[in-house]
Amino acid sequence: MTIHAEKIKQLRELKGLSQEKLSEQSGLSLRTVQRIENQETVPRGDSMKRIAEVLGVPMNQLRNTHDEPEIKPSASGRVKSLLTKYFYVPLIAAFVPFFLFFFKKNTLAKELLICSLALPLSVNANVPVPADYDGDGIEEVAIWRPENGYWYISTANKPWNSKGDECIISQFGTKGDIPVPGDYNGDGKDEMAVWRPSEGVWYISLDNQSFNSDAQNYRAIHLGQWGDIPVPGDYDGDGQIEIAVWRPYLGNWIISMDNHPFSEDDNTIETIQWGGEKDIPVPGDYNGDGKTNIATYRPGSIGSWYISLDNSSSSAENKEFWTIQWGTNNDIPRPIDTNGDGKLEVAIWRPSTGEWHISLNNESYTGDEDKNRKVIQWGANGDLPLPIDFDGDKKQEVSVYRPSVGHFYVSEKNKSWTNRLKSSVDIQW
Repeated sequence: MTIHAEKIKQLRELKGLSQEKLSEQSGLSLRTVQRIENQETVPRGDSMKRIAEVLGVPMNQLRNTHDEPEIKPSASGRVKSLLTKYFYVPLIAAFVPFFLFFFKKNTLAKELLICSLALPLSVNANVPVPADYDGDGIEEVAIWRPENGYWYISTANKPWNSKGDECIISQFGTKGDIPVPGDYNGDGKDEMAVWRPSEGVWYISLDNQSFNSDAQNYRAIHLGQWGDIPVPGDYDGDGQIEIAVWRPYLGNWIISMDNHPFSEDDNTIETIQWGGEKDIPVPGDYNGDGKTNIATYRPGSIGSWYISLDNSSSSAENKEFWTIQWGTNNDIPRPIDTNGDGKLEVAIWRPSTGEWHISLNNESYTGDEDKNRKVIQWGANGDLPLPIDFDGDKKQEVSVYRPSVGHFYVSEKNKSWTNRLKSSVDIQW
């Protein structure tokens, strides 16, 4: 087999290893490591096994092929831990971040209380999926229920008991899917959509009605594989969401610029290396150019944000990027546009205190007296932080979803929790 020398180099650098360290830990000579990375020699099986063990990947992941081999769920407990971390703990690393792109239209300040549906299912089964499903510029209250694949959308943001005809109930998706609503055709309306990890297939509704195979009212696009994380966004600034996945163990972003299925000879598929296995993807428009920036957050005692301003690989020459230190251990990265300027501010939510720490100028933390830092106490441990907008005023409010009771709490005018009763709107849904 031929070896992907550049991939070996990227994986080595992601692990913070020098060629000398790789040589030392693998037992190979430094000259051998250098020759392998310079494509001056093809390593034998034993050498490749040693390198793969140090880099923490299967040997077949170092093959020189455009398409990465499929990872089977039973192949490694490592894949399961990735899914647990990124998909189910709980929807924070995977689907809330790209909501930030869909929901950049933002809301007028209000506390919004959304109760779970009066149906014989646990409220913990509800997944919040607010979006602009009718194209009126206002995000509608909505949930998706994994147990049966049903979407419940309030088109007028009215309480459940007074919804009347202003409600959409559609079956689209099944258990195990990840909801990924967004405007995939550029018509100004967000479509119901799911990504199916078991197949690596995106299912996108064309009319926001229930799945109908006879009517062909949906698109099915293959992109991704088991273990990937869906990260759709407008990466080229054309006003249309592109399907995309992030592959944690390689740090690769795989983006379909024309929403075509994956094909080795398709030049509309871009693969960009950015980030490492322990990072959390946080794509969004951080510089206000109308394009989604590839970005990752690296947890630690000092949380680090790595934002690519030109969406080029980390190994590319003359790349433009920001490195911002903001956050600490156990914080949850949750960028937000609080002032409506079209630029996301780096921000974290701290579960232990329920505090949002927002950098108003996307600069690193310099201390508690930093004038460009805003702190808002909103939420409690166990909540899911979710910046959203329900009236289209171009500003996002800090908000949380409380799974234990099925409630959304949205802050009015981004005030702290102690001021919540001064002006609020409650919606039971």
